[in-house]
Amino acid sequence: GKTFLAMKRLAAKRLAESSMKTTVEHLNGLQARLDASAKKLGETKKSIAEKKSATVKRDVLQKVSIVESKVAASVEATAALTNANCEMDAEDMKGACEKAGAAQQEAQKVLTDTRNAMLDWQRDAKNMTVDSSTLGEIKAMLDKLGKIQSDLDKQKTALRDQEHKFVAQRLLKDAGEMVEALEKELARAEEVAAALTSENQEELKSTIFLEHAFDVIKVHMKREGKTPQDIFGQIAEGGAASEMKFVSFCKTIPELGEHMDSMLSDEQLKAVFARMDSTGDGSVTEAEFLDQFRSRYIVTAIVSMTEAMTVKLGKTIRKLEVNEVMEGLEEPAKDGAVGLMRVKCKALRDEKEGYVTLSGNQGTVYLKPYSPYAACIQKIERAIQEAGDAVKDTAKYVEQKSEELKAVRSGPLAETKAEIMRMRPRVSKVQYAHTQLKKKVAESDKKVRKTMENEKKLRQEAAEKKIAASIVEEAEALVTACAAAVNKTVAAAEALVEPKEAKEENLYNSMCESEKALGALLESIEKTQVQLTEKVDSIRAPIKGAMSEAKSNIVKLNAKMAALDSKCKKQVTAIQVARHRVVSDAHTQIAIIMREHVLGKSINIDELYTQLSEGKEVSVKALREFVEKIPDHKIPSSVLDVGLGRYSTSLTKLTFLELVEDYLHCVKDIAVTTTFEVKDSKTVRKLQAGEVVQVIEAERVDDSTGLHRVKCRALSDMKEGWVTLRGNQGTAFLDRCRKPYLHCEEDTLINKAFESASKELRIMKPGEVLQVLEGPRQEPTLQSQRVRGKAIKDGKQGWVTITDSSGNVNLEQAPVLLCKQGVAITTTFDIGEGKSLRKLTVGEALQILEGPQKDTNRNFTRIKARSRVDGTEGWVTMQGNQGTSYVEETDSLYVCTQEAALQKAFGTDSIAHRKLQVGEVFEVADGPKAETRDGYFRVKGPEGWVSLKSTNFKEWTAQYRCSKGTVLTETIELKGSKTIRQIEVGECLESLETPVFEQASGAVRMRVRAERDGAVGFANIRDGQGTVLLAPVMEDEGQES
Repeated sequence: GKTFLAMKRLAAKRLAESSMKTTVEHLNGLQARLDASAKKLGETKKSIAEKKSATVKRDVLQKVSIVESKVAASVEATAALTNANCEMDAEDMKGACEKAGAAQQEAQKVLTDTRNAMLDWQRDAKNMTVDSSTLGEIKAMLDKLGKIQSDLDKQKTALRDQEHKFVAQRLLKDAGEMVEALEKELARAEEVAAALTSENQEELKSTIFLEHAFDVIKVHMKREGKTPQDIFGQIAEGGAASEMKFVSFCKTIPELGEHMDSMLSDEQLKAVFARMDSTGDGSVTEAEFLDQFRSRYIVTAIVSMTEAMTVKLGKTIRKLEVNEVMEGLEEPAKDGAVGLMRVKCKALRDEKEGYVTLSGNQGTVYLKPYSPYAACIQKIERAIQEAGDAVKDTAKYVEQKSEELKAVRSGPLAETKAEIMRMRPRVSKVQYAHTQLKKKVAESDKKVRKTMENEKKLRQEAAEKKIAASIVEEAEALVTACAAAVNKTVAAAEALVEPKEAKEENLYNSMCESEKALGALLESIEKTQVQLTEKVDSIRAPIKGAMSEAKSNIVKLNAKMAALDSKCKKQVTAIQVARHRVVSDAHTQIAIIMREHVLGKSINIDELYTQLSEGKEVSVKALREFVEKIPDHKIPSSVLDVGLGRYSTSLTKLTFLELVEDYLHCVKDIAVTTTFEVKDSKTVRKLQAGEVVQVIEAERVDDSTGLHRVKCRALSDMKEGWVTLRGNQGTAFLDRCRKPYLHCEEDTLINKAFESASKELRIMKPGEVLQVLEGPRQEPTLQSQRVRGKAIKDGKQGWVTITDSSGNVNLEQAPVLLCKQGVAITTTFDIGEGKSLRKLTVGEALQILEGPQKDTNRNFTRIKARSRVDGTEGWVTMQGNQGTSYVEETDSLYVCTQEAALQKAFGTDSIAHRKLQVGEVFEVADGPKAETRDGYFRVKGPEGWVSLKSTNFKEWTAQYRCSKGTVLTETIELKGSKTIRQIEVGECLESLETPVFEQASGAVRMRVRAERDGAVGFANIRDGQGTVLLAPVMEDEGQES
């Protein structure tokens, strides 16, 4: 306001004089009024400040009074603690410390609040320029508070010292008590272990003998069907048993009197009796005797005893503690609900009865059979373990407290640290004593067990010699009897096998009887070997002394039996070979007579089969009658029996053809000539070793040369002519062989013609059989053109033959459009009027039908085309009005003109993904490339030609063996066919017809006859998954079996 008036006065001086005077006077009047107001305001402010100062002073004085009272209370609480008896109870001392500490904290809080209030008062007083006396008063009060703070700090120090003293006392007391308890725990462990570590262990040994003896008596009692009361009745007189009666009874039990593992000496049995005699009067009462038959258990882990057998329904009676001894009241049984073994028992500690689990599902064992010695050892080990735990805890406590007090240099805690350090040797002493006790217990246990083992060893040695002699004597008798039988039977068999000038007429039957006798002898040898092995196994480890010698003798006898077994088996093999030779010779004689007759009379084999079979199969009887009617057959009746014996009841056409048709195998190169007479013949060609020929005229002898000649047809090229069977010096050029059949081992393509590139008929499946009509004959070198790319239809990638070795073209280049970017195919040229059929996908091929045409209104090019994927026809935009290309013409696309395989690899014999169909589009990425390879050897069957590779075919015979169980059914169709019976693994079967592939099931099936019972039906050779169920048996393998 003053500044404003001053500025106005300066402005008034610039006015006219008359106006200036009036204005200045008016402004001066206003200034006077302003000065008066300022003076009055100053007086008011001073009055307010004095009143406020007085109020603050009154509050501060009240707070100071409160501080003094709080500090006085703190002093009193601290004094009560520092003046207290040093033996104050821990809880009382703790309460006193907490009370003094709380009082000090409360006093400190009030003092801090009061000081802050005074400092605020001092700051306000300085700002209000109060009297200096007030500031002096404030300073004096602050000094007083400083003195009070000093007294309070002293109290805090005293409290801390008292707490340290209390902590020191408690630490020292606790440590001392722990060390004393540790020493007592060690003494208890030593007392418990004394039963094992003391010099006198006779009582412990007698306990072990007692347990062993009654285990054996329980076995004897169960075997004899007697009760404990019955046993006591045998040894008691006048209601008590004497030592003599008890020992005599035990000697009658084989396990205690004879068996080397369980026999006890008279002294040991007397110790057992003394252990039962609790009164020491030389007799055992019935109660004392029956007490030994009680089943007892020891608790090994805390477990509940329940009221009921079922865990879920049983109410808990109480918890059983570790090492409690329980008496079994019933035999253990399984709780079916949880699968736990439970037993009803009684706790000896408090006589409570209930059900207890023997062991849990997780493997925890709660009850173990009670053994006095084991219980003693367990008790000792637990006492040692508890002492060891106490040693660890005490040592850890002392070490921990020493570490905590490490930084303390003075005061009560420093003295306590020194006392705790002096306790360390005591703990170390106990620790050493504990270690020594563990060693002593282990050594004593080992000593006791060794003593028991030595006693057992003595018992064993006493019985070993007698048992060993008996075992060896029995074994030698068995071997001697076998050796005599083997020598006699083998000599008779050797006489049948060795060649003679005139063999007996019933040689085959004699061989069969001899083989049967040898088989029975092998069974006898096997039984004897089993008996010898059982005798060796009955000699339990460890084997020493007499038993070791007995085992060695039996091993030698077993080696002798092995030699006899080998001798018999060798002779069985020899007689089987001889018997097969007799059968084969007889069958060959019949076959030669049949073939010579059929060829000589130019009999049609198919017509002969129809005649003999009468619309079914050729019976053995009909065949025999036919052979017997052949003029000059000169085959004895016994030979006919043997030769036709391989056929069960009848011959299928397959088997009949094997018998009648004659095939030869070239073993050495020989010329094929035009005429029978060698001299005037011209060579047709040379027959190579390994070739197979079919005989078309019977064998004849060239009188001029003495050579055996036969007319035949070579399967490899179907050329006919005469060949020499054997030279003048006996050199064989051709041998007889079976009609060639091949067993398919893997998928193989059948072609219509000889050329492997000819029309594909079908895939021959593994398990099927090929009858060789012509071949094998090798193709010339083949060359084809191959390209790599992908089928537009499904994106499959691979190789395709564009031109095969015969010049056939499979793929042709064609004007084709390829979709480069997704675009619609519509019904009409005008895109505005047309309806969208679908959207073309990138890579889709199109055939041009019409166009291209320009749409001038929309400025883009359209073309009419047909999709090569699904045949959709319509109009497609080739190029948009912004220059975007949707479909383009390409020269990399080819159209399939005839079915062609899309294969995984470059080679034409590689596995095919699938076949490209006529009209399908193929995009070429690489090629064409030429493939040149040697031609395959080709074989012709009834359906067509196949290629022979190293893995796709094997020679086939009509004999099969079951390798995995399958069924024999009535019809060729698997679905709905009635089952005749199950075919078992290892069973042998004869093929009656060649196998066929059943399309419906994907299985290869065949008509068979079971060798076991002659059952005829159809069976799977391979199932739809390719699993081999029946495997062909090669001729040599069949002879061995």
